[in-house]
Amino acid sequence: MLKTTFRWCLYVAAAALAVSAIFQLTRYVTASIAVANSGLRPELAQSFRALWLASALQSLLLAVIVALAGARPRWFSRPAVVLCGLLPIVSAALFFTLVGSGAGQILSGAAAVAIALAALLWPKNVETT
Repeated sequence: MLKTTFRWCLYVAAAALAVSAIFQLTRYVTASIAVANSGLRPELAQSFRALWLASALQSLLLAVIVALAGARPRWFSRPAVVLCGLLPIVSAALFFTLVGSGAGQILSGAAAVAIALAALLWPKNVETT
């Protein structure tokens, strides 16, 4: 039962991260137009665009890593998965503090909680999972 639960926690986290990234990518054009009309210096505007895309692509990459950890847990260690869980929680905390609550932040926080739960439920012997 615990072996299945820890895997599902990782799959839920991967799905939440992927949905958050897709949501962020769909908002890129609107954000890019807003930045273009903001009067920022060009190098700052480009930095904003780069950070926006980097954040979304980081979430997608993390979703793939977490899904792989669920599918092939013997490829990963528990500490590595915990470190992967720190990324979305730090991101969610920063966004909640600086921007406020939103769907992406809630999804990132939920993914971090699911990853932490999976780490707690990580089986002693992953070779048999």
